[in-house]
Amino acid sequence: MVRLFTDGELAELARPPRDDAAVRAWKRGADGYGVWRDLTVAFLTDRLGADAGSAASAVYADVEADWVPWPASSDTPTDELMDLERHWRAEHDRGLDAVCALLTHVYRAHGIDVLEHSIRTVGDGTLLAWMPRDIERSPEDRIRVWAAMLHGNFAEFTITEDDERFVITQDPCGSCGRQLECRAFPGPFDHATVSEPHPITFDRGDVPIYRTHVAVMHFLMPGERIGVPWPVVACPRGSVAGPCRITLYKDPHNPAARHDAEALRGDGHA
Repeated sequence: MVRLFTDGELAELARPPRDDAAVRAWKRGADGYGVWRDLTVAFLTDRLGADAGSAASAVYADVEADWVPWPASSDTPTDELMDLERHWRAEHDRGLDAVCALLTHVYRAHGIDVLEHSIRTVGDGTLLAWMPRDIERSPEDRIRVWAAMLHGNFAEFTITEDDERFVITQDPCGSCGRQLECRAFPGPFDHATVSEPHPITFDRGDVPIYRTHVAVMHFLMPGERIGVPWPVVACPRGSVAGPCRITLYKDPHNPAARHDAEALRGDGHA
């Protein structure tokens, strides 16, 4: 498959938008954390009872109430959308900390297997419900959509292309990468690092709590449904901010993605 974009067009896709579409994307990203809370609380209530659901909901609410902005990072906005961007960046970061605290609570109170099932429930109600639509799109549309999603998450990234794939290099990513860069992990809420070698830690352990959803939602669940990761998200190993690379194959069923996944497991190297 031939190249679909010039280098200049890829650079333009990676440039953060500065318009009403950007504001809508920032809001969607921040609102998604509330959906994560609701699905997790419903899962725990159904599986373990009302007290378990209420305890998890309280953890999330406590973080929302007690949260303070992270130390400033190097990406402070400087144009006329500064106030709006600062607002939605703070809402995003507050939601991320609340979800990390929620996941930490599930892990410490109920164990790693319940954590996995809670993340699967969230995946079923969010990303994995969208996956069939995404993989039906043309490669051109898919890279545009993924770039827009990452802008909504405040990521800084570049995009390269070859005949088979796009590679999005986030440095840092907009969520746990920025959290680490801003020295907000484990932070005042004592977010967990998942120590056990387990499928949700790529069988190697020592994965910051938020990154466990990458293994579940982008590797385990897509692998069960379409036979390959969707897409290949290579977070940095350990508690490192970046870079984080997303490989988006033009053919979403390309078996090369399985080889990429194997390289991320255990002692392999991506």
